[in-house]
Amino acid sequence: MSDILFHQISQFTTIGDVLAIEQLTTGHINDSYLVKARSGKYMIQRINHFVFKNVPQLMENMLLISNHIKNKSATNNTGFVVPELVNTNSGNCFYTDETGDFWRMYRFIEGKTYDVVTDPLIAWEGAGAVGLFHALLSDLDVAQLYYTIQRFHDMDFRMDNFHEALDSDKLKRSMKCHNEINKLFNFAREVSPLHEQGKKGLFPLRVTHNDTKFNNILFDKNQKAIGLIDLDTVMPGYLLYDFGDAIRTAANTAVEDEADLSAININMEIYTAYVKGYLKNAQSFITTAETDFLALSAKYMTFIMALRFLTDYLDGDIYYKINHDHHNLQRARAQIKLIESMNIHFLQMQDIIAKGIN
Repeated sequence: MSDILFHQISQFTTIGDVLAIEQLTTGHINDSYLVKARSGKYMIQRINHFVFKNVPQLMENMLLISNHIKNKSATNNTGFVVPELVNTNSGNCFYTDETGDFWRMYRFIEGKTYDVVTDPLIAWEGAGAVGLFHALLSDLDVAQLYYTIQRFHDMDFRMDNFHEALDSDKLKRSMKCHNEINKLFNFAREVSPLHEQGKKGLFPLRVTHNDTKFNNILFDKNQKAIGLIDLDTVMPGYLLYDFGDAIRTAANTAVEDEADLSAININMEIYTAYVKGYLKNAQSFITTAETDFLALSAKYMTFIMALRFLTDYLDGDIYYKINHDHHNLQRARAQIKLIESMNIHFLQMQDIIAKGIN
């Protein structure tokens, strides 16, 4: 594998002698490697074109977003950073190898991420970065962006996929998760108002990240949030998707694939800090309709992820990387448990948002 990687690295503008290559195990989708060279650190990625059907469009989105944020950040002196792409020898921002795989390279940004958040100040700081991300992109014409994954958080689409996986049940796994299947059908009724109101045009279409799990927020050594990473899914969407996905991970007392369900709850102190941090930077442009659905968005996005994990489990684990045969079922169960905890605290979740707005 190292010989192949050296070949791919050589396709990008000279970075000096390569000293070491280390595979990075975080992330469900792309294959990522840290490259240590005499000139500094870089990250090279093989983009999963099973997931991202049109890589040139994806990269066009990334360049547009990165340049817009860099220009706005420099003007407003926000210090917000975005990944800096390294061009290929031919001047492109990605390379296609002889097998049809797509590769890109970034300058590595030193920083820290959090899989579990226990400090309200970290939650507040990270939330502010997401709000700033939305603010910096609020004047970018959303029509300029491609959809890198069609209907990514569309409940109808995800439910159709779920039904197809259930009907085919190709590995006969449904018998192992009857309880989880029934719970998801019940949760679908609870979160459907957000989806229905979206279809009616209640929420403005914005430039959104669409994968704001908290470990996609980068912090510096002083615990200041300096930017968002993993920009592959930046495309048109609802800011509710970003808020909800962030709460799903930031205010969870456990990791996304926690096997011990008793360890999973919504941390209301972290939730409160996140709400305050986000609204600090978003209150100037967020609409009343959006704020009315912020609390439900946390349940909605947790439901969407539970649905996707269980669908992939029934399909034979063809989308997400797994560490064992029942990893996607374990992930789905963890999300279901988190929704159950949110249901217990839902009135309080709504009240915290109302107090943050007023």
